[in-house]
Formats: sequence, structure tokens, C-alpha cells
Amino acid sequence: MASLQSSKGSKAIHKGGSLFRGHTTKLQRDIDKVVDLMIETESDTARSAYEKRLQKLEREKAVTVERAASCVRPARDYDETLRTAVEFLASPWKLWNSERFSDKRLCLKLTFADKLAYVRGEGFRTAKVLADFLSPEVEMARR
Repeated sequence: MASLQSSKGSKAIHKGGSLFRGHTTKLQRDIDKVVDLMIETESDTARSAYEKRLQKLEREKAVTVERAASCVRPARDYDETLRTAVEFLASPWKLWNSERFSDKRLCLKLTFADKLAYVRGEGFRTAKVLADFLSPEVEMARR
């Protein structure tokens, strides 16, 4: 399991746990095989070895299911999303001047309609700005 996490690391988080679901399916198939072998065997020694293997697989499956559940990020609630957008409209420079790269990326997404086009040797092309910044009659709502 540790090798799965270290080798696939961030891919599992970005896929929303799909890597963990595939691993859980494989573990369930292995559990079914071990149970079938336990039923077919007549040796007590082999049966106890199969029981140990079955317990190990079930523990590994439980850990995998728990990790899959924890890697799915919950969606932000509406109030938090709205508050971020309103704070940005009040002062876009504050968000752009932040030290965090994710804040600067968010500032670009909230300001421009599309990705910024860049031409080598000429620089950035004129970007389409969202309508909220262009209309002078738009004001903040008063509480």
C-alpha cells in the first residue's frame, strides 16, 4: 500500500480517488480468490494461512476505502465563494498583490474572460476583460 501511495501520490488526489477505487476492486477480487481457496482446501495449516492472508487483505481494503473517502474534496459553500468574489471586486489589487500563487491565478480568472494570449517577440495580446469591470454604472450593493 505504501508503494501505491508513493508511486502514484498526487495522481490519486487529482483523480478524485479513482485510483483507490480501482485498487479496492482488485483487493475484493483477491479476497474472493482466497475465500474460494479456503473452501476448497482440506488442510488445517493451509486454511490458517489463508485466514491470515484474508485478514491482511480486508485490513488493506478498509484502509484503501478510508483513504478514497478522505481524498475527495468537499465543494465550497455558496457564501464562501460569493464572499471571495465580492472581496475581489472591491479591491482586485489586494488579491493580485498576495504572496500566494493561487491567489494571483484566481485574480486572472476573475478578471479576464479567456486565458491570456502571448506571442513570442510581441508580448501579450489584448485580452477580453469581463463585463463587470467595463460598465461604469455597476456598483456594490449596500447592506
